Amino acid sequence: MVRKVVGWLQVFGAGWSALVAVNLLHQTHVFTTDPGFAFLFLVMITLVGVAGVQLLREREVGEILSWIAQLVQLVHVTFGEFAIRVVVGPQLTVLYSSKGVLQFYAGITASLNLLRSDGDPSFSLGINLVALGALLLLMRIPEKSQARRDRGRDAGSPSVA
Repeated sequence: MVRKVVGWLQVFGAGWSALVAVNLLHQTHVFTTDPGFAFLFLVMITLVGVAGVQLLREREVGEILSWIAQLVQLVHVTFGEFAIRVVVGPQLTVLYSSKGVLQFYAGITASLNLLRSDGDPSFSLGINLVALGALLLLMRIPEKSQARRDRGRDAGSPSVA
């Protein structure tokens, strides 16, 4: 059940983000003016989507990719001219800025920021609660080796009639 919840969350997020990327492609020139940034954005969307599909297929690689995808989206930091924010799909982010303001962001988004925008504070630190929740759910997935040992122990134990 846990794999399905996180898997569908990631597939939905990647699908939404892919639609946003296609829309950006038609409306802006970001893909031609900064192809490296665009490539990184598409790699992140693909990572989240592949992680979700592999998790739904109950493959171990899906768990590993899901951990990577969610860890990248977990922390949002702005310092100096840099801003590190990655969101592919749903987010509920709590952000504390150097201005002493606590802000909340919620929604479905596709975002990759590496540089601070004009309106951003010089320092902020935030956490994406959706990514945190996904990571907590991923922690509940039992190890395959432990599940195999448990099945083998149950199959070898005599039954009492």
